Amino acid sequence: MRRVHPQARTDDLVVKELGDETLVYDLGRHRAHCLNRTAGLIWRAADGRRNLAEIAREASRSLGATVDEEVVRCALDELARARLVTSYKSAGATRRQVLRGLAFALPAVLTVMAPTSAYAAQSCLGAGKKCDRRKAPPCCPGLSCDCVVHGGTVKCTCA
Repeated sequence: MRRVHPQARTDDLVVKELGDETLVYDLGRHRAHCLNRTAGLIWRAADGRRNLAEIAREASRSLGATVDEEVVRCALDELARARLVTSYKSAGATRRQVLRGLAFALPAVLTVMAPTSAYAAQSCLGAGKKCDRRKAPPCCPGLSCDCVVHGGTVKCTCA
């Protein structure tokens, strides 16, 4: 059963407005989301008190163009997949169904995985670590793979 009062998630998120886009970083899942203007307006309007028709009216008012409930459903489906809404179950509307009646941009949510600090630490070699110029990972920024011939053996370390 679809809940009619969707709630935008706000915990463990860093939110920045950048022009017409809303950038959302999920601290717990290490995912970055880029919401276009329509999706951002719908996400902000999903306060747990408004139903789909009220969210559509709020988005329409903000955009200066008609936003119908199918557009809101499409946006909420994407936001739910990105785990940016906490109390909404998909109604199953597809982007193709929504496209049939639209004259402006669809709501879009782009999600990318952001590397954790542990992953970033493994992506380069620190000072004194054994390296090979022909293989990854390379030495960390500011370091280079220096090789010395010693007793007929080549020894390479990041320095």
